[in-house]
Amino acid sequence: MPYDSEVEYLESTGTQWINTGHETNGVGITIDVVASKTTSATNEMAIAGRVASVGFELYIAKGMASIWTQSFYVASSVGILPNIAYHITAVTDSNRQSISVDGVVDSQTGSVTSSAVFSPIALFTHRKSYMFVGRIYSCKIHDGATLVRDFIPVSFTNELGEQEGGLYDKISMLIFRNQGSGAFVIGPEV
Repeated sequence: MPYDSEVEYLESTGTQWINTGHETNGVGITIDVVASKTTSATNEMAIAGRVASVGFELYIAKGMASIWTQSFYVASSVGILPNIAYHITAVTDSNRQSISVDGVVDSQTGSVTSSAVFSPIALFTHRKSYMFVGRIYSCKIHDGATLVRDFIPVSFTNELGEQEGGLYDKISMLIFRNQGSGAFVIGPEV
């Protein structure tokens, strides 16, 4: 394996983020998270979103998880509390979007317009400005029905001989590293 150990989670302090490298219009994300707080200075913390363009965002604002595309958003009816683990699934395609928090589904149908300019999906941020402060325990990204990323948090030895946290993708067999500043807090080994 290209990593030293699988760890329970990666935690961002608000400056770390990961570029998944995957560009798609129809997005499906299943993610296990714990938010350290449920609001920020901008009142929005993006768990996932586009690196450089608008068109998709899964975020927490004012204690609610929501999914947003350019045309509309769907908010979960389940409130998000700090330091509690949540299993979130967010799906958007050409005519529907839905969000599920711990099995409670909220959805909306209609014409979902999307960004003509694709940029990859990022984790812990949206457009490198709305930063998520919290932990990611696992993440799967679907393009339609196809699983394209299956991330687990890992610890690995970088080229300087230091321990670093990243997300290992079981599909591409690559480690995705921090693209922001500082370092992820690395959870305990599993």
